[in-house]
Amino acid sequence: VPYSALKISTGTNNAGPYTIISEDGTKYFFEQPEFSGSQPGVSFNTSFYLTKIQTPDLTTSINIYYKQDAQIVQYIKNYQLKHEMIWPVNGSQVLIVNSTGQNNEFLSQSIPVMPDSITSDNETILFEYIADRPDLRASRLSKIKVLNRITRETIKILQFQHSYFGTVAANNRRLRLDSLFVKDNSNTTGQQY
Repeated sequence: VPYSALKISTGTNNAGPYTIISEDGTKYFFEQPEFSGSQPGVSFNTSFYLTKIQTPDLTTSINIYYKQDAQIVQYIKNYQLKHEMIWPVNGSQVLIVNSTGQNNEFLSQSIPVMPDSITSDNETILFEYIADRPDLRASRLSKIKVLNRITRETIKILQFQHSYFGTVAANNRRLRLDSLFVKDNSNTTGQQY
């Protein structure tokens, strides 16, 4: 990592939450944990998400709030097969590797977080989700609304249209973004991408 004048502070045992202070004094707070685990009832912190950005003079801040999506539980199989490598050495064959087969299964679980809202002095950004995904995650982002924080008037709406690639039979369906509609405060479709 190249030299940087960033200052990074951590919680107890260097395990978070984290604060990063840039060269200009802007503070970035990473305080929202995300948990994962490999046994029921046992989880550990795998990530900290950005929760606040604060200017050096402490006059302006942006706050990011999160909510939890549905828990993801997967049973993962791990296979190790018998493998032999035979090499000829001086006219005879020498066995280099010999491992026996194993079939292990273990549980992986996580509780993902997703943005709920972002607030600043003048705007509020709201994230809306639909919980209808047939792949790993439960919810998909359907809409982002930008509101005037004081009057609650809509400034802009971004609406997402999705479909899936892969098949149910192969259990490999994945979410795909098909289009994005950008609407102004009159709620009419302004631009489509």
